[in-house]
Amino acid sequence: SNADPLTMIKVASPAPVRLPGILGYLGPFQYTLFVARLERDRNDFEKPYLDGIRLNFKPSHYLELGLEKIVMLGGRNRPLSSNQWLRSFIGSNAHPASTADYTNSEAGGDIKLTLPLKVQPMQFYWQCDGEDGRQKWGINKFGLPFKYAHVVGLYLPRILGLQEVGF
Repeated sequence: SNADPLTMIKVASPAPVRLPGILGYLGPFQYTLFVARLERDRNDFEKPYLDGIRLNFKPSHYLELGLEKIVMLGGRNRPLSSNQWLRSFIGSNAHPASTADYTNSEAGGDIKLTLPLKVQPMQFYWQCDGEDGRQKWGINKFGLPFKYAHVVGLYLPRILGLQEVGF
C-alpha cells in the first residue's frame, strides 16, 4: 500500500556554500530544487507536475533556518505554459485570463535552535507552513501563504547524560 516512486529531476547543493556579500551573514547555505510528474489515476487531475524548493541557512553553530515551497500544477485540461511555471514559483497562482486557480501551493519555514548544555543538550524546533495565497486582499495580494499550521518540538539527544541504555 506504499506510494509509487516519483519520476523526477532533482538539483541539490552537495555541500554547504557561503553566499557572497552581505548574504554571507546567513551562514552556510544549501538548496534543493525538484520537479516530478505525479500519477495518472488521481481523483483531481491526471498527471500533474509537482515542483518544490528548499533553502537552508545556518547563521550560527546553534541556529538553523529553512524556507520551503511546493506547488502542484498542470495536469489534464489545465493550462501549463512557461508563464504559468513562473507565476506558480513566485506565488501568483491564478491563471491571468480568469479567476480559476490552476495550481495548489504551500510554503513556510522552520527554525532549529540547539543548546549544547553539558548535563542536558537540547534542540528546540518550530515549523510553520501555510496554504497558497489565493486571497487577493491585504497582505495576501502578494501571494503569501495563509491558514498556517505549526509544529513545535523539543529534541533531547540524551537524557541526563545517558546516550545508550542496553537491555
